[in-house]
Amino acid sequence: MLCRSRAIRRRAAALFIALSACATPKPEPSPTARSANPSESTMGKERGAPDFVSVPSDLTDGATFLAGEFARAERDDRILLLTVGAAWCEPCNRFHEALHRGELDRELAGARFVELDADTQASLVAAAECRSKMIPLIARVTSDGRCGPRRSEGAIKGDGAVGYLLPRVRDLLGEAKP
Repeated sequence: MLCRSRAIRRRAAALFIALSACATPKPEPSPTARSANPSESTMGKERGAPDFVSVPSDLTDGATFLAGEFARAERDDRILLLTVGAAWCEPCNRFHEALHRGELDRELAGARFVELDADTQASLVAAAECRSKMIPLIARVTSDGRCGPRRSEGAIKGDGAVGYLLPRVRDLLGEAKP
């Protein structure tokens, strides 16, 4: 009975949030408030909240899939990042949950995430040359659908996991370094 009432409360809260979001349009930033320097954090705000790519369950070629998503991200003025985690990885789960709850929308605006599981999708991770010694791996995807050298590997456990990862991911969203 307790689980059922908890589920009902969650649905009611989700409905309330959805209706509130529809009733209260978010104001657009004024043109004067936008930065002339595209590498500043306001660049991401213009791009909108992070979004996510669904990985087809029958996918067999990770690199080709990521190359196509890279091209689509460029057309959409997004930066494609790949996260490799695992169900047992606490920092992976904390970061994933914060992203999906919208807690990082402002800080990671302009990002598009593809999420892979190191255990269940190991062949896709290998095909995209995204192996790492530690997870979570968060990497900027290159035009050929591979993990580039711009990456972050590993994190801390506990309440500080998201705070630990956030500046590293923001750095990945910065302008490409020579």
